Amino acid sequence: MEDKGVRFKIRRALRWFWWQVKYLFALVFSRKLVAKCGHNTRIKDKVSAFGDYVLTELPVNDDGSVDYCHKCIEKMAIQCAWCGKPIFIGARITLYSPTAKYQVPEYAVTYNHDPSFRLVLVGCVRSTCTDFGSFDASGVWAPPGEVQRIPRVEELLLASGAKAAIVSGDSVTLVK
Repeated sequence: MEDKGVRFKIRRALRWFWWQVKYLFALVFSRKLVAKCGHNTRIKDKVSAFGDYVLTELPVNDDGSVDYCHKCIEKMAIQCAWCGKPIFIGARITLYSPTAKYQVPEYAVTYNHDPSFRLVLVGCVRSTCTDFGSFDASGVWAPPGEVQRIPRVEELLLASGAKAAIVSGDSVTLVK
């Protein structure tokens, strides 16, 4: 039993060390520029929120500029309505409706704001968070802090009236 604990600690230390090496290279070799938000930023940098962090690379526009700096991207992070872990910009998200017994946390972000519809909350796709995990992704958390809805294969099938769908990587071909 102790052997597994030691291996876990070594793996965690190596993972931390590798992350630090990647971050150091990003700091040294990443290009600096001024974002459209007005702040100085780098192309690659660390973004942290709610006790977690991730190394991000900003998308560069055709004119060589970026829309947001890493500090603004950091402020756009939210917490999962179900597990409370952070959801960063660019992360896939789920959209679930809670049961009547569920106590909605204060930090939960709602997808629909119309009270006549059922409440839908934004959640993460971590396999440890919900029963369905990443198999039920419904969109992406996008700037300036909103859901960019991406229809699932089932939704495409129902809307089109197709008999089948062929999924290959990121593309879906509907068979009529």
